[in-house]
Amino acid sequence: MSIALQTVEYLSTEDNFLPYSAASGELLYVEDMLERTALFGAFSKFMKATFTIPFNKFGMDNSGSGHLETYVRRIVVALACKYGNEECIGNATKLFRELMETTDGTNPIDVNLRSTVYCTAIRYGGVEEWDFAYKKYKTSNVATEKAVLLLSLSCSRDVWVLSRYLKYTLIPEEIRKQDAVSTIVYISRNTIGRSLVWDFVRGNWDFIFNEYGGGAFSFSRLITGITANFNTDFDLQLVKSFKDSVPNLGSGARAFQQSIEKINLNIKWMAKNSKTVQECPAYNLFKLLLHNSGHRDSLLILMMMKILLLFAFVDYTLQDRTTTKYGTTTKTTITTPPAGTTKPPGGRSVRLPLNLYPVLYELELQPFIYGSNPVDFYFKGKVKIEMECRRSTNEIVLHSNKLNIATSSVRIETMTPEQNPIIPTIEFDTVNQFLILKTNTQFVSGSSYSLYIEFSGPLLPDLAGFYQSSYQRGNDTIYIATTQMQPTDARKTFPCFDEPAVKAQFKLTLVRKQPMVSLSNTPVINNITRANGWIADHYEVTPKMSTYLLAFIICDFKYTVNITKNNVEYRAWARPEAVDQTPYSLDVGVKILTYFEEYFDIPFPLPKSDMIAVPDFAAGAMENWGLIIYRETAMLYDPMESAETNKQKVAVVVSHELAHQWFGNLVTPSWWDDLWLNEGFASFVEYMGVDHVHPDWLMFEQFVVDDLQDVFNLDGLVTSHPLYVPVSNPSQINEIFDKISYEKGSTIIRMMRFFLGEETFKKGLQRYLKELAYGSAFHDDLWKALSEQSKADGKPERVQNVKQIMDTWTLQMNFPTVFVERTLDNLRLSQSRYLLDKNATDPGTYTSPFGYKWEIPFTYTSQSISNFNQSDSDINWMGKDGAVVELKNALPGESMDSWYIGNVMQYGYYRVNYPESNWQKLIQQLKTDITKIHPINRAQIINDALNLAKSGDLKMNIALQTVEYLSTEEHFLPYSAASEELLYVDGMIERTALFGAFSKFMKATFTIPFNKLGMDNSGSRHLETYVRRIVVALACKYGNEECIGNARKLYSELMELTDGTNPIDVNLRSAVYCTAIRYGGVEEWDFAFRKYKTSNVATEKDVLLLSLSCSRDVWVLSRLLKYALMPEEIRKQDAVSIIIYISRNPIGRCLVWDFVRGNWDVIFKQYGGSFLFSYLITGITAKFNTEFDLQSVHNFKESVPSLGSGARAFQQAVENINLNIKWMAKNSQIIQEWLKTLP
Repeated sequence: MSIALQTVEYLSTEDNFLPYSAASGELLYVEDMLERTALFGAFSKFMKATFTIPFNKFGMDNSGSGHLETYVRRIVVALACKYGNEECIGNATKLFRELMETTDGTNPIDVNLRSTVYCTAIRYGGVEEWDFAYKKYKTSNVATEKAVLLLSLSCSRDVWVLSRYLKYTLIPEEIRKQDAVSTIVYISRNTIGRSLVWDFVRGNWDFIFNEYGGGAFSFSRLITGITANFNTDFDLQLVKSFKDSVPNLGSGARAFQQSIEKINLNIKWMAKNSKTVQECPAYNLFKLLLHNSGHRDSLLILMMMKILLLFAFVDYTLQDRTTTKYGTTTKTTITTPPAGTTKPPGGRSVRLPLNLYPVLYELELQPFIYGSNPVDFYFKGKVKIEMECRRSTNEIVLHSNKLNIATSSVRIETMTPEQNPIIPTIEFDTVNQFLILKTNTQFVSGSSYSLYIEFSGPLLPDLAGFYQSSYQRGNDTIYIATTQMQPTDARKTFPCFDEPAVKAQFKLTLVRKQPMVSLSNTPVINNITRANGWIADHYEVTPKMSTYLLAFIICDFKYTVNITKNNVEYRAWARPEAVDQTPYSLDVGVKILTYFEEYFDIPFPLPKSDMIAVPDFAAGAMENWGLIIYRETAMLYDPMESAETNKQKVAVVVSHELAHQWFGNLVTPSWWDDLWLNEGFASFVEYMGVDHVHPDWLMFEQFVVDDLQDVFNLDGLVTSHPLYVPVSNPSQINEIFDKISYEKGSTIIRMMRFFLGEETFKKGLQRYLKELAYGSAFHDDLWKALSEQSKADGKPERVQNVKQIMDTWTLQMNFPTVFVERTLDNLRLSQSRYLLDKNATDPGTYTSPFGYKWEIPFTYTSQSISNFNQSDSDINWMGKDGAVVELKNALPGESMDSWYIGNVMQYGYYRVNYPESNWQKLIQQLKTDITKIHPINRAQIINDALNLAKSGDLKMNIALQTVEYLSTEEHFLPYSAASEELLYVDGMIERTALFGAFSKFMKATFTIPFNKLGMDNSGSRHLETYVRRIVVALACKYGNEECIGNARKLYSELMELTDGTNPIDVNLRSAVYCTAIRYGGVEEWDFAFRKYKTSNVATEKDVLLLSLSCSRDVWVLSRLLKYALMPEEIRKQDAVSIIIYISRNPIGRCLVWDFVRGNWDVIFKQYGGSFLFSYLITGITAKFNTEFDLQSVHNFKESVPSLGSGARAFQQAVENINLNIKWMAKNSQIIQEWLKTLP
């Protein structure tokens, strides 16, 4: 291949048509093979350079040219424009614009160059150019002109335009049947259209087969044409599976065989030639320069030399890349379990028998992280577990997972010194992750025993248990060892009784080398020097606590420190380069810790509290007692480089983790089925902590959109789950680390606080925490404490039985809709179960003990009452008996023209529906004077209306009217609620003809506030900044020219700066970066990626990571997806996020679905047991909305042997896709008609 490629070296000096024709054909094959790889960027630059010289020679003036000269010019101009020659593109778009402005029917574009000019103008233009060309196609009387236009229309980069064009191929009034196959093949040659076409053909197979499959030769051309550039094993499997799934291939049988043969050839070509192609352009270009240097301008030579150097370095990291082989520790000091000792579970329960119960762990761990090859990293340790026997038995059952147990070390000692140690028989139950020690000796109830075990394990970069992390300092990689035990990975670190209620004390020793330091839950007692430069750090004994709260880190970090009012040493640790980003989190941490001590009336029980930001961390943070570990973005804040949203995120996460020091650490759920007791409380109390520090941020107003409204959609599914949910194995446990446990949990606690009143709520929590301190709790323990406090405070009798109320919210899934109807001065209330799809099949996993009826604290106000400051005394209760409630004289003297609102300030976890007349009155009020309705309830109106329409409980045309007033809105909450719902509409119609009109509506809606707010954020308050972020993001997204122009200009300035400063306001960077990358090219993308790789600020890296997904170049998105599985490019903690980000890009949706399926084994191995896996599945399928999408997910789900922690997520994805399909069928026409009514 290297020799073959040299045959095109001389092309820049060629004048004859034949070599150009031959070369272009072969080079376009190379392009087809590379268009979705990282090589395409370098190849494209080579092609641009190669055809720039002849383009400069031939130009675009074809007057007086001979026949074959015209042919040469057609090829040269086509390839120059295709590969980014700026003069060619500029001339083409200028000529097309002149054509659009011509009114006399003439055409200024040379007939021989029209295909290139039309295609280029449509590619770099928008829907205006496409629509003009399509009208011209429909009206032209010249068949050859129509053919040119038909091809050019496939050049668009807008997914919705290509989707519309594909749909036209099935409508003979739009595209003649004779041209339909050609059009489909044309679109498949557009790199954006490739996946679109393949899905389109499979999704419309019956129709296409009936039209063409009986014998038309065009059917064969369709099959071979749309698969021509398939070149991966995954592509091959797709074609084979589809071929086998259809009963009759008609005239396409041979074409399918030929396609499969061709794909196999393409795969072999890629395997054999990718590296050769990568190396050759630079080599050939260099030879070309030398060959032609005698008659080339020196400036041109310098330019070409720069291109040469660029080639030499582009994507060099991809060469000879090998997959790191983790988890194959082969240290000779490690004794692995002998063969034959692993036995099946034999019907054992997943729960420990706990006949022996741990009292104290004396644990020593020594990580080996000091070499240069992280594959070899491992740790070794030893543990002595002091236990008391609670029930006589002859075996000890504890947890161990992925540990190598030194079997000769295992012994059990009694408290009688003269008695010989007991040597047990060792078995492993790998299903339940049990280490089973069987003896011939009976353990006596009431006696104490000690268990000794030595062990080792691989130190992997897997973000679980004891694992390795790293960061760059210049050219050096610095490795650290850190932990994440929750929920079930302490057993991956040391043998232990790994259940949340099994609390014990821990006496820890960490062995390290200089210059590293170690940290754990408690302070260090002393440091003992050992042989070979090792230092043993001995730690104070911990309080009695769960295994999942044990934490330790070996690192070279630095810290800042403060002392709280109650004399707790509070330290904030980070990489030395980032320690200057810790003062904010340190400050809010000290203040919130002190506030919580006072609020709960319980001192923090440890003498110190460390917070540390580690480079790799799966969750946002982990609440380990005395050593809270954070992802860097959740703890570090640089006021010059981090947005207000980042500042708030840091405050919220710090508050959340400190809340856990009481809810979770001091009092722990007895089992993971009450996880919400941990996460729901921390997710509510976090708002209290931040509100204490920043009352001007209106945190409890933000709660409504961030938590309450955010969880509604998930809990509106029949595949949701109750807050209290039975779970057993680690996969099931990880599944419920979801919005239900966190956000629904926090929402019902907020509602409970409202109906109890603040003082009763506060004293009840204090009672609960004090009674159960250092122990574990069941949710009934909480209800008991709150009921006792409610009774002591003389609350109404109904509220004195908190369990009766709260069981209806925790023991059944979903939530109610309250329908409020007015009759004269009275209100009539009725409740029903809210489901997004009332016809969805309930899998029957959970049964409701209350028939899906709830105890509902209902509140209301009206136009004349106008009371948005209500308390528990204003509540009207609706019972779980489901009876209709009549509120007599609720609206005394109220005009029948007045509106009323239920669920004031949205304190209750329920939706509210009204008769159509009241909706219209509310809508009219929004359009005339928004100040009459509180921002929370304005946000509620939008959120309730559009979701009641989604469920079929309200007409969609009424719901859509709730957003028509938005151009006059000024508050963050309604903007947040509206943008969330409108982006759902966007996701549903982004591939339909409706998207053009919707986009115009969105552009018009957000142009007015954009003109008012602009992009100058200096001096803005916290929530004003939030509003501007939304407005600017949506204005740029939907094509506001000033917004796009400003963004590109700012980004261009940033690219030109060399002093490290950034002229872009930190709060607008996400919008600016994304817009510049979307409307730019690979140069803008590469700049952002370099900035991502070198930035020292984690929040800036996050913004850049999201923005990198905004590209419209398929090969760039494909490269980014590949990077997601390369930890040296994208950190493992961020991989799932970047895959989801790309799936939200209309161009990336199909790419991601194919990528995830094609790399399933790798992804499942990395994330299949993690909560991140659920987010991945629901995230990448969120916009699926066709029967074909549904079948694709069904088929894939059935094809994989295990779904791990994604089982529920797949159920929810399928239910969501069904919902989306029904939404499209029901609402597409309504939205179309609504859009026509707008100015």
